[in-house]
Amino acid sequence: MTSGASSPTLAAKPRIALWYPAAPLSFDIVTCWYPETDTDPGPALRPGLVIGVAPSKTHNDRFKLRVCYGTCTLKSDSRAHLDLIIDDEAEYKSYGLTDPTRFDSQNTADLNYVDALFGLWHGKTSPVIGHLSDARIKEFKNKIRAQRGLPPLP
Repeated sequence: MTSGASSPTLAAKPRIALWYPAAPLSFDIVTCWYPETDTDPGPALRPGLVIGVAPSKTHNDRFKLRVCYGTCTLKSDSRAHLDLIIDDEAEYKSYGLTDPTRFDSQNTADLNYVDALFGLWHGKTSPVIGHLSDARIKEFKNKIRAQRGLPPLP
């Protein structure tokens, strides 16, 4: 797994987190300790793109999120046809991101929405830092459809 998304000053992992009763929405951008293995949270709090939300089967009153890995390693030449790349400064800042970011459509994880996996960037009060525009949602969906051999959405 690549590392590299720079992030603002990180808040320490809280011992007790106050989580909102509602889950993030699909296409929200969240901050998470994206796992490097199936069981261990990663070392860096980084952006992730929520592409699915479901009730958790292992944590009462919690949710499981399918999250795409976010990185500042853009790989525009080799991955632009597969991944969502947000490199316009005004746009990435409008989504709560601090750097140009690529969301890797082929590197996803199903994560329980708990404080061991989701955290807060300094000055934030929620792991949810932004939400994609309708145009970017459509672009991402069409990239997934193309990978599956399906025609683009109108």
